[in-house]
Amino acid sequence: MPETFTVTWNVQPYFADKFVSPGVKDAATESILILASGLSNARHRLEISGDPEQPIAAIRIHQPSLGQK
Repeated sequence: MPETFTVTWNVQPYFADKFVSPGVKDAATESILILASGLSNARHRLEISGDPEQPIAAIRIHQPSLGQK
């Protein structure tokens, strides 16, 4: 690596206090929404509420292997 170099990046604010689903555009296609990613390896809480007009078919939670005891 050179002795000096420049690093640039872009911050994308993928967060909100309240999320509203965009709804189902095609019932034959599964819509996947990532609600959280890259969180610290600690406890977190996600509260989900809805109504019959926008049902949730599945919730997937992927737990990293770090910190498992």
